Amino acid sequence: MTHDELIEEALSFAENGPVFPCSANKTPLTRHGFKDASQDPAVVREMFAIAEARLVGMPTGEISEIAVLDIDMPKNEGTPSGFDWLADNEKHLPKTWTVKTMNNGRHFYFEHHDGLRNSAGKIAPGVDIRGEGGYIIVAGEGYEILEKHPPPPFPEAVLAQLSDFKPKEPVAKPEIQ
Repeated sequence: MTHDELIEEALSFAENGPVFPCSANKTPLTRHGFKDASQDPAVVREMFAIAEARLVGMPTGEISEIAVLDIDMPKNEGTPSGFDWLADNEKHLPKTWTVKTMNNGRHFYFEHHDGLRNSAGKIAPGVDIRGEGGYIIVAGEGYEILEKHPPPPFPEAVLAQLSDFKPKEPVAKPEIQ
């Protein structure tokens, strides 16, 4: 992917949510990381003008209104794979925007669910959640869109597997008299 193609990808994703540049090792290249993400085309072009930009990052959570179920390949031989969990739980996943990652993992996009934060391996080894306070790589070398469906609500059956997940309590708004 050329640098100009990366900028075009960033601008395309910025139509749906804020983006920021990352290096080839997924490290944010902005001063405040994902907090500097923007949807403004001029700002996006400026951020991605740096030569080190290789990947397009997007914050997850309330700001982008998405949460991602991140399925990873095993890091070392003999360790469990997130795909083992996926084989047993795929029936709980509705069709959604799905991306193959540079390490042959999968990102399944869902609507952000209030109270859903990041977790690594809490559901199963190799199964991570990217929610409030996190980010994902949405485009760049090694990333391929496999399915293009609008993100549905986060599956309740998956949320139930997070032992510490507690939905945010609605804040009571004072009545105006």
